[in-house]
Amino acid sequence: MTANRRILIVEDEEIIRATLNECLVGEDYVVKTTDCVAAALKMAQAEDFEVAICDVQLPDGDGVQLLRSLHKLNPSLFILIITAYATVENVVEAFTAGAFDYLVKPVMFDDLLNKLRRLFQYRDLYFENQALRRELSRQKVNLECIVGSSRALQDVQQ
Repeated sequence: MTANRRILIVEDEEIIRATLNECLVGEDYVVKTTDCVAAALKMAQAEDFEVAICDVQLPDGDGVQLLRSLHKLNPSLFILIITAYATVENVVEAFTAGAFDYLVKPVMFDDLLNKLRRLFQYRDLYFENQALRRELSRQKVNLECIVGSSRALQDVQQ
């Protein structure tokens, strides 16, 4: 189920970045990593990721601003924020900017994997729902094609 699921990790702490990568590759995710905002934006322009896992504090910028920029590049990208400072203000700001969820350092791998499973289930349902809505809108019934003059039919047409 996780094969071909593409994840971008943006984390400046090398040991955290490497262990997140190892954990996710071990679960058959396709993972790319970087340590800064500039490289993350270049990677997101070049490749179509389904999920980005972004640290809040990066050496060349803010993770929440990165989240906004990534959403502009790819509105269907889902983002998990990683923070060592999970204050109510930080979490609210991240959710307001469009984060799907957040993780607190040190990251517990079971927590990460559970959040990713939930995220992909939600993502799949969301896109299935969008496809069904598009299909439904294409199949609108043309009421003028219905023939009949009964009172019940007139009520339906109104």
